[in-house]
Amino acid sequence: MADVLRAKDQKLLEAKQQEWASKKWMWLVDAREGCIAVHIIKEAGDDVTVKLPDGNVRAAGRSPVAPSAAPC
Repeated sequence: MADVLRAKDQKLLEAKQQEWASKKWMWLVDAREGCIAVHIIKEAGDDVTVKLPDGNVRAAGRSPVAPSAAPC
């Protein structure tokens, strides 16, 4: 029985990892919050639309956004 539960947990973990890896994660520099880890949901030229950790969506220019690999 434990093997079945571990296999289900492993499949769930793999699905979550695939979902996370499919997103473009970036840093959004915010005057109040500092650096916020967000993912880009839409790109149009220099305009990006990002989803914040709390689920809110915000439009931002390219300048306040940095790649997630860059230190913020």
